[in-house]
Amino acid sequence: MTPAIAAFLNLYRAGSSLVVPEALPAPICREAADDVVLATALAAGADAIVSGDQDLLVLRSYERIRIISPRSLLEELDGPNAPGSPRDPAHETPIIKAPR
Repeated sequence: MTPAIAAFLNLYRAGSSLVVPEALPAPICREAADDVVLATALAAGADAIVSGDQDLLVLRSYERIRIISPRSLLEELDGPNAPGSPRDPAHETPIIKAPR
């Protein structure tokens, strides 16, 4: 394992928590396993589900949880409003006026 992978896994573990999902009130997806993904995200209070599963992606969202593809996530992270990008408000250089 490379140091970069070890660092990523440590960061991942630090931000992870174990949840026990409850069954959804009614089936949502064609496959029961996909309903478990939705229930787990709901129990975890997730903001988004990142998946390549077309049965999940077709939903686009569930209970205010966005469902996006890995490509969409990368586009958001690398896009014009990504942290550190020129359009990120935190990236703007403050204007400092000289005293008179």
